[in-house]
Amino acid sequence: DSLHTEVTSTVEELRKKDELMLHQARMAQMGEMIAMIAHQWRQPLSSISAISTNIQLSIALDEEIKKETLRQELSTIDDRITLLSNTIDDFRNFYNTNNEKREFALSDTIDQAIEVLTPAIKNADVSLTFKNDLRSSITSLESEIIQVLMNIIKNAIDTLKEQDIKRQVLIRAYQDS
Repeated sequence: DSLHTEVTSTVEELRKKDELMLHQARMAQMGEMIAMIAHQWRQPLSSISAISTNIQLSIALDEEIKKETLRQELSTIDDRITLLSNTIDDFRNFYNTNNEKREFALSDTIDQAIEVLTPAIKNADVSLTFKNDLRSSITSLESEIIQVLMNIIKNAIDTLKEQDIKRQVLIRAYQDS
């Protein structure tokens, strides 16, 4: 009985440590995601700010602003806002914790992981190529697959950043047997 109690206690303690490690890993990933969101948002926000500043300067200098120019600038602002909104949607979809298996195209999931990591890929001056020879779907936990793919790609990027070589990542998806 005492051995059974001790084993049960040890297993429970190890399970709690595993849960804590998983939580810490997710928090670290979330920190990286926030940094990537900030990076992806900087350029569109700078563009919106520049447009706004130019319009305000024209008003302050009592310059006439043509309707077509104003329309183009407002359209550009709308495009940038849509980009910002899409960025949030991409990250929200990434952190969807739906634990239900479903059928999805793995190639689309790989594309999503690459898209989320695009700022890190560009920042590290890495060339990433995705060769897709898949034509079928899989049934699994998509958000878990995305996290695994992102970890693998991020680890490759981190390793390549430390090396003075041509930085390339090739992802090839194919079906075999």
